[in-house]
Amino acid sequence: MISILQSFIMGSGIRSIVQLGHYKGYSTLMIGFMLRRMGIEKGLVSIDLDPKITDYARGWVEPPGLEPHDAHGQRPARRAISRPPRPCSGGRPRCVIIDSSHQYAHTLRELDLWWPAIAPGGMMFLHDCSEFARKWDTTGEGGVRRAIQEWLPRHPEAGSILLEGDPRADEYSAYADGCGLGILQKPLAPIPGT
Repeated sequence: MISILQSFIMGSGIRSIVQLGHYKGYSTLMIGFMLRRMGIEKGLVSIDLDPKITDYARGWVEPPGLEPHDAHGQRPARRAISRPPRPCSGGRPRCVIIDSSHQYAHTLRELDLWWPAIAPGGMMFLHDCSEFARKWDTTGEGGVRRAIQEWLPRHPEAGSILLEGDPRADEYSAYADGCGLGILQKPLAPIPGT
C-alpha cells in the first residue's frame, strides 16, 4: 500500500493528508519522510483509536524530526470521531487514508464522515478491503469490504478501483497485497461556464 500512496502523494504533490489508523507508526513515518522530501510542513493529520499505540507511534516520528511535517501530531481518537479536525496547512484534505478498526460499521461511519470533507479531485485509500481481510473485522460483520460494497451504490459520483491480491496464490499477481486496497476519487469541481 505504501508504494501506491507514495506515487500518488509525491507524484501529485499532495499537501494535505488525513490518516485514520497509524497503529505502530510505519506508514506515518513513511508519509512524514515523503512530506519532508517535498518541503511540505504541517501536511499530515494522523489519528488512531488507541492512545497507547499513539504514544508508541510518536516515538518513531519524533527521533527523525518529522514533527514539522505533521499538522497536529499523532492524536488518539478517544471517542468515535463526530467531525473532521481542522484542516491541514494545505486546506481540505486531498488524501484520506483509512486503515483503522477494519470493522464494517466503523468504516462506514468513516466513509460518511470524511467523503464530504475531501477536496474535489481528492482521493480516499482504504486498506484491508479484500475478501481475505474480512477476518480482521472482530464483529464478524464483513469489514472494510462490506462497508465499501454498501457505500459505493449510495455514491455513484465516486470513481473507484478495488485491488485484491491473493495471499494463497502461487502465481504472480500485479497487486500482491492479499489485504487489498480500495481507491476512491471525488469528482473534480465543475469548471464554471461549461
